[in-house]
Order: sequence, then structure tokens, then C-alpha cells
Amino acid sequence: MFNSSINFLVQSIEKSMVIEENNMFYQKFDNFFGKEMLEHINLEIDSLEKEKLMNQTNTEREKSKDSQKLIKELMILFSHASVRNCLGQKYKMNFRLSSLDIWYDYPGYFLLPHVDNDSIKMSMQIYLGKDTQPGTVLFDSLDATKYFDKFEFKYNSGYSMLHSGSSFHGVEYPVKQGVRKSLYVRYR
Repeated sequence: MFNSSINFLVQSIEKSMVIEENNMFYQKFDNFFGKEMLEHINLEIDSLEKEKLMNQTNTEREKSKDSQKLIKELMILFSHASVRNCLGQKYKMNFRLSSLDIWYDYPGYFLLPHVDNDSIKMSMQIYLGKDTQPGTVLFDSLDATKYFDKFEFKYNSGYSMLHSGSSFHGVEYPVKQGVRKSLYVRYR
């Protein structure tokens, strides 16, 4: 399963062009995972043990615990040289996998425009829920009230984004019902 999943991931990254807008560099993905890997994730996602994120203990967000088998498998997948090299060619830099979580955002969760921690060079978020949830939006400043682009919350879609001092992003609107599930991958 891993070889076909790695190949599918590389193809998903290769076919998505890098967009440059408002001093931001990012990709949009559709049909990111192949059928086999997606089915594997779906079998496990609702039974994973969860915990609060560091620096987000007062929010309506939990993450999967790192010690679980699925998380370790995904770490192997996203740290594979083929995946990292493909991302490196797209963004013209070298990447090393830093961490990976499955996020569970509950009703009331919301995140205003912000820039991620300086330790993150590039991140990737893949939406894993099939329900209607807020997407991720891009802003041209910290105090912007309107976004200039949006990553729709759509099953097996998402984005990668190079981080800089101007990579302002947030959640489109607060989670209203259900659970907003996504995979979040960080590279340094």
C-alpha cells in the first residue's frame, strides 16, 4: 500500500501548480490521497485517541496522539524522500518533516488571521470530513477583514503553503456543528 500511496501523493503534488499572490506561495489540492490510503485513514480516524494541542488548550480543537499506528504510518509517508523532493522542487527549497496531526475542530472553533510559528517552513492541510465545514482563508494582513483566496473544505482536498512573515491565514467562520476533521503536516 505504501508504494502506491507515495506515488499517488507525489502525483497530487506535481499536478498542482504553485500560486504566488500577495507575497504568498501556495498550492491547492483535489483528490489528494489515493483510494486505498483514504479508506485506511477513514477506518481509523474516528477511533484515534485525542489530546489538546500545545498552545491551543483553551480552544475547541483536539489532535490525534502521536503514538498511534496511523500517525506513525502517515509520518513515514510524508517524510519519504520522493514526497519531500517533489515539494522541494515545487517551492525551490529543502524540507524535513517536523510533525503531523489529525485535527478535530468542534463547534465554536475559530481562528483569526495569523502567521504560524517561525519553526514551520511549509505546512499542508488535507480535509478529511465529508460534512459542511469552514475552509481556510488567506489574508493580506493581520488586521484584514476580507480574504483574497479560500481553500474550500472539501473531502480529500486541501493545500500546502510556504510560511513567511506575510502568510496570514485563518478559518473562514466558526465551526457550527459536527467535527471539522483534517490532517495537518508541518515541514521545517
